[in-house]
Amino acid sequence: MLNLNRYNTKIILLIMMSIFIGSVSAKEKPRWGKIKHKCTSGQSGLVWAKLKGVKFGQVKKTCEGKKGKTPPPFNALGASGKPDYCKTRPTGVYGYWKLDNDQQCKQGKKIKGKQQAYWDRPKHRCTGPGKGVVEAKLLGVDGSWWGKKGRKMDLCKSDNAPSINALGVSGRPNSCKKKLVHIYGVWKNNQDSLCEPVWKAVKNKGCMGPDIDNGGQKDRQVSRAKLTKLKNGGRWWQISKWKWPLTAAKRKWAREQCLNIMHPTKGKPDYCKVKGGVWAYWYKEVDQCDKPLEWAKFKDNGCVSDMQYPDLPGANLETAGKRSYSARLKKVAGDWYESCRTWPIENKKANNGVNLTASKPTGCILQDGDEAIGYVAGGGLSAGAAAFSLGGTAAASGAISVVGAAATTQALKAMDTTTSVDGVLWVDDASCQ
Repeated sequence: MLNLNRYNTKIILLIMMSIFIGSVSAKEKPRWGKIKHKCTSGQSGLVWAKLKGVKFGQVKKTCEGKKGKTPPPFNALGASGKPDYCKTRPTGVYGYWKLDNDQQCKQGKKIKGKQQAYWDRPKHRCTGPGKGVVEAKLLGVDGSWWGKKGRKMDLCKSDNAPSINALGVSGRPNSCKKKLVHIYGVWKNNQDSLCEPVWKAVKNKGCMGPDIDNGGQKDRQVSRAKLTKLKNGGRWWQISKWKWPLTAAKRKWAREQCLNIMHPTKGKPDYCKVKGGVWAYWYKEVDQCDKPLEWAKFKDNGCVSDMQYPDLPGANLETAGKRSYSARLKKVAGDWYESCRTWPIENKKANNGVNLTASKPTGCILQDGDEAIGYVAGGGLSAGAAAFSLGGTAAASGAISVVGAAATTQALKAMDTTTSVDGVLWVDDASCQ
């Protein structure tokens, strides 16, 4: 025999969990739900609606306007402002408004033809950072069923349409649309605080070399901040949590938005990447970085001419009489391509005892773990042409296409992998043939 008490308990728990989850997920959009009206006695009436979109545990306080909480605006069926009182019912917290001189009531009953039009259950969605749309259903239009949809549309478009004050919009709708048998008003908000992204704290993250392409001579301090709550469309893309598949289109959209969003103190970012969230970077010329870039110990890779494939292939560099050294560039922040190509090698001792000095490396190898994912060499380290490849190691790929430096920079910035970068230095060595 089934244990009905046990199943009833499970059903009650599921209902409570659904109410809790629903309230938390919508906590940024406090609003009144479906509006109801009844006549009580004489010309007195009562309007009530359920309070939605408030964090669990704060609904009653918000409804009553206590402890610094403020209920959302309300204006429908002759009632407006803060509720006269609030009640907690099994299905939620409801606000109630008393109407002493209700034009819809007479002798405790509704007067036919006196119903007031109103906007019911407004819903909000974001269309982009700082931009939102509110839609609400038009109800309370009197008259026969035949032709009511047309009368609703005419009223919605007219100057006599009821006003709204909810979810950051007010007044008459910007446009109207049909959905099945109902008419909806649409309000657009281009300064929607509910859709604004949020900046986390700005922190210094390392250093970059000078901006040599534009004549810079000072190192650049790199600071970074995470950008959260980037919203696009009816649902959050949740860039920081990856609740939906991370597609190339989402990466591109998030990066483009990030580059055009002003930080209150730092301004627009110089560079953005999408990896475990959306990160903005700013570069500032300084005399001394808080964490200067540093080359690790250089390793002797042997003579370039003895390699099956040169470790900087496709750069059209002379390989005869050259010995290769490489080292990881540490404390890199921001764009590793810029960091590697501009950071000098100053009296660094290799593992074979040779002291190395150069104004910049011969080339850079971009690393994702143990796999080389791209190469920049030769002229790519200045304003000329560059050798660049994506995918596979040098030994596996061999061939590398040659593109312009600007295109190379953009191609590298378009990649979100910023794990590490190795500098490669070719030096003259008489023992190498």
